[in-house]
Amino acid sequence: MDAVAFPSRSFARSATKPDCSGAAGGKNGCFGLAESLTGQSGLARGGDESQEPTMMTTQPNRNLETFANPSPGRDYEVEILCPEFTCLCPKTGQPDFAIFRLRYVPSERCVELKSLKLYFWSFRDEGHFHEDVTNRILDDLVQGISPRAMELEGVFNIRGGLTTTVIARHGDETLLTPRHRLAGLNSVS
Repeated sequence: MDAVAFPSRSFARSATKPDCSGAAGGKNGCFGLAESLTGQSGLARGGDESQEPTMMTTQPNRNLETFANPSPGRDYEVEILCPEFTCLCPKTGQPDFAIFRLRYVPSERCVELKSLKLYFWSFRDEGHFHEDVTNRILDDLVQGISPRAMELEGVFNIRGGLTTTVIARHGDETLLTPRHRLAGLNSVS
């Protein structure tokens, strides 16, 4: 299992497999994520999808899990919408709410959805500027799955009469289908 620790982005490699035969594992698989297997938080890369599944946590964390792209010979687009993102304003401590839309053309790996949800959730009690959190999330995802192209759009709710939209991109953006901006859904004519 490979692991990429966030936010320091240091790499760790573990050649050992978890013991799924004990009381914690049994026939339903092992309990735990990359953090418990490697001693640090980060990205868990499942290399052999035929292994027993790992039970995932329900607590917010920075462990992004991935799986092998089922169609690596084809360019296709994955779009994921996160309508309930929250973090804190680093100046006031007030909550900031946003809708994130992630679009990517995978290469060899895809991001697992529940781990992505818990990753997004891990920002809820942290102070971040809109530009910082959007680019940090994109950087972590790019580091984890090395997509051919990726775009992350964050539309932050109105604060002080202003709506902020941050769009960060990576790779060959011509591979991504042109889309109407999420901001268009919330804009005032």
